[in-house]
Amino acid sequence: MKPRSDLILNTLQTGAIVVGLVYGGLQLQQFRGEQQRQANIELARSFMTPEFNEAMAVVLTMPPNASEAELVANAPRLLLLMQTLEIVGVLVYQGDLDLRVADEFMGSGIVMAWTRLQPMVEAYRGQVNNPHVFEWFQWLAERIVDYDDTHPRGPAYEVQRDWRIPD
Repeated sequence: MKPRSDLILNTLQTGAIVVGLVYGGLQLQQFRGEQQRQANIELARSFMTPEFNEAMAVVLTMPPNASEAELVANAPRLLLLMQTLEIVGVLVYQGDLDLRVADEFMGSGIVMAWTRLQPMVEAYRGQVNNPHVFEWFQWLAERIVDYDDTHPRGPAYEVQRDWRIPD
């Protein structure tokens, strides 16, 4: 039988190892959270380019049933917008970007862009016989609609009216 001091020493060593593992796990979790925050910041930056903002302005101000001539006239801008939102869709799907964050940053704009551009995308898919054209843009808009249907919320200026700077 081991002396009592060996038992105490082994217990302390085991405790130290457990505390170290718990601390390491917490640090890893904090690191992952920081990575997610950085990814969200980069997404916000990608939306802040003059070209993207101009493209979004074109989509948001065009009539719901824009003519083919209007779509063709704005094709370079619309292509930039759709490619950017295609990338965002892939990032959400792969878990690199949280759907809630994409929704809060630009959810209504994404859904409105898809609604306005869907006829053009579907026509182009038929022309090139490729159902994958802008598939992640469509997927993203549909997921945002699904999410908003199951998680309704009011506008931030109403819902967060009582928010205060944390101490």
